[in-house]
Order: sequence, then structure tokens, then C-alpha cells
Amino acid sequence: MRRVFGVILMLILLGSVVLSGCISQQSGTYLNVEDVDILQKSMSDGTITLEITPMITNNGNADAEDVKIQAKAVDRQTGLTMNRNEVEMGIIEKGTTAQESITLTVPNDKDYTIEIFIFEGEKVVVKGWGRVNLAPEPETPTPYGEPEFVTYRVDTTPPTPGFMGISAIVGLVVAALYMVQKRR
Repeated sequence: MRRVFGVILMLILLGSVVLSGCISQQSGTYLNVEDVDILQKSMSDGTITLEITPMITNNGNADAEDVKIQAKAVDRQTGLTMNRNEVEMGIIEKGTTAQESITLTVPNDKDYTIEIFIFEGEKVVVKGWGRVNLAPEPETPTPYGEPEFVTYRVDTTPPTPGFMGISAIVGLVVAALYMVQKRR
């Protein structure tokens, strides 16, 4: 009887630990932008066409389905979006890197922030931005700093509602019952 009680108690304790989030297993996809290449595709009549190519790696343990990339060119002076485009990538298999190009045509005399959004289904999972300076050089140079492209993951996991506190209480009660049973 004691052995059965001990096994049941251990299963309950392990279940409460898993429910409380102390043990978690990464499942699904984990998309990461490795690099973004911005290429001048063409130039004419005061406009320039840029080709933006992000390289996206799926470091998760499942294939990423319904992946879409959206790129925007935002005028750094006014904050207005000058152009936006998107492209469907489809599936990015686990453990692979994929790339797809997006073209944006914008006026050639402004400085832009290029914003990148990676969607998996309807959720944005990665955001990033970088600078492209196309405005003529001012008479007094303005330090822009080092050109860089910054990306970060967007947390799409909703918080677990209330399991942590309840599981902790259940675990403590079960441990107390086990100690009482052991003393008898």
C-alpha cells in the first residue's frame, strides 16, 4: 500500500511541476533572421528600386508553415511609409535557412528606415529594421553612426492562466500528506 501511495504521490508531484511551468519543452518553430541584404536594383527619374533579402533560419523542431515577409520603407524625416510590399515564402523546414527577395521603389533623395516583419500564419514572430541613407550629403556632415540591421523575436506565447499558483499549492499539500503518511 505504501509503495502504491508513493508512486501516486510522485506522479502527482511531477504533474504539478509540469503544469506550473518548471519543466517546459520547446515545441514548434523558432524563426530567426540571420542577415538582411539590401541591394540597389535600379534607378530612374528620381526613384530607386531596392531589393531586400532576409535570410531566415528555422531553429525549432517543426516546420514553419505559411511564412510571409513584409517590408516597409519609412521616411526617417517624416515617419511616413513611402512603400510597402510582401511576399509569401510558404514552408521553412526545421533546421534550414531560406531567403526570399522583396522589392520596394521609393524616391531617391531621402533617408529610410527599412522595416521587416516575418509572419507565421497571422502572427508576427520576428521584427527588424535597418537604415538606408539616400539623401544628398548635407554641407555639415551629420553623424549617422554605424549602419546596422536589428532584429528581435516577438513573444507569441500567451501566458498560462493560473496554473502556476494552483499547481504549487497542490504540490505542497501532496508533500505534506506524504510526510504525514511517512511518520505514521
